[in-house]
Amino acid sequence: MRITRVAATAAVLGLVLLIWSAAFAQPARTARIVSPAQGEIVEGPNVTFTVEASGIRLPDEHFHLLIDEAATRYVLGNPIPVEAGFVHFRTLTTTVRLAPGPHIVALVAGDAQHAPLRPLVIDSRYFFVR
Repeated sequence: MRITRVAATAAVLGLVLLIWSAAFAQPARTARIVSPAQGEIVEGPNVTFTVEASGIRLPDEHFHLLIDEAATRYVLGNPIPVEAGFVHFRTLTTTVRLAPGPHIVALVAGDAQHAPLRPLVIDSRYFFVR
């Protein structure tokens, strides 16, 4: 009888913990570059990037585009610098002036201090500007 009560109490506590953790769990965060598409040839020099996202709390949590060299030299997990090649934006679209030719961009979602969100929310694209 005592073992049954202990087991029942443990089950109830487990259920309460499960409900409590679900109530306070953060929603899954996702973000992806919708346009330009992978491998697309776009007219330049002004290229508009469109992002589709969920669970990102704009404007405090926001997006960073790491363009060309910035995408290759950024150390994933470090705060995103405020310098050339790193575009910070707080909406689902931004326009960037790019030279003709191939480009690679990485999208990194970050917090108000420009640190990447945990778990990481990232995407990338390779495309061409005409």
